[in-house]
Amino acid sequence: MKLYRDYDYQKLLEIGRTSENKQVVKDVSFTRVVYHHNKKSLYCERIEDFCFIIGQVQKNQFRIIGMYTKKEFQGRGFASFLFNRCVEFCKKKGIKKITTRSLSGAEFYCKKGFDVVGMKGNDYLLTMEIKT
Repeated sequence: MKLYRDYDYQKLLEIGRTSENKQVVKDVSFTRVVYHHNKKSLYCERIEDFCFIIGQVQKNQFRIIGMYTKKEFQGRGFASFLFNRCVEFCKKKGIKKITTRSLSGAEFYCKKGFDVVGMKGNDYLLTMEIKT
């Protein structure tokens, strides 16, 4: 198992296209963000080609743009591993809050300490205060 800290657009596009999540296949929104945003503000880690997390450092918070684990690798702790690395990254940067929006991943995020603060479209808006 190899851990990568990169945001290779073609690689993320390829992973997104093989996703079982129809929304990701349809608009591949996380790869668009990676492609169109300042690379210095982006955070991406992936485990080979089956699990990744992508986020963006904003003023005083961190926004998770996308997180994915291929179906056959789910339930093995890979997403939790990457999420915990993301939280440690935020702590080192002095970031106190993580935000995201998700419908299918809301249960995962709530287990990790997020609170549902609203809705946008069909997604839950979620936030988590980082304890130092």
